[in-house]
Amino acid sequence: MTVLYAATQTLSSHRTISAIQFAIAVASWYLGGYTKICTLVCRNVTHKNGQKRSTGNVARMLSKTAEYALRAVTCMGAQSERAVSADDLALQTKVPRRYLTRVLQDLAAAGLVQSRPGPGGGYELLVSAKDLTILAVVKSVSSVERIRSCPLGLKSHTKLCPLHAELDMAYAAMEKAFESVTIQDLIKSKNPVTPLCDSN
Repeated sequence: MTVLYAATQTLSSHRTISAIQFAIAVASWYLGGYTKICTLVCRNVTHKNGQKRSTGNVARMLSKTAEYALRAVTCMGAQSERAVSADDLALQTKVPRRYLTRVLQDLAAAGLVQSRPGPGGGYELLVSAKDLTILAVVKSVSSVERIRSCPLGLKSHTKLCPLHAELDMAYAAMEKAFESVTIQDLIKSKNPVTPLCDSN
């Protein structure tokens, strides 16, 4: 049994916030250890004919869009008594205004937020923070990274090699942890630092 597999099996025994920190820490340890290997093996693969092709960054765990969506949703959840303007959200979350508009549109299309027009209008959550998980927010704006087949396209690899199998288990651990944490868990955390957005 690998360390990552053990981590996924023990997540349920940890407190909610501890679970996500634990999973990400273990996943990051594995991914960090494979950074040089991924750079050499996965990003610039040299074939027998001497040609090189990029296979992308398999170690990317969250997209920038997903990170921005989490910031915006957390800020809206922390101010659920009112709609928050896009300008205020951009200021508090440090997300570029134009980029934030696209993120909010994606969140609205997914049915997670809505815009309220007129004076005092802005954006607000359509789903209660206690029912909205980190995973749901991430999935609303981007796909969750998993490795289903050989990133190198090697026909002889009918199943994942040990390297990519371990990386995929790291992604699975992250996915399980994100599914167990709600936005309200972040907001109600006893940590004195406001999560993912600046506090006034």
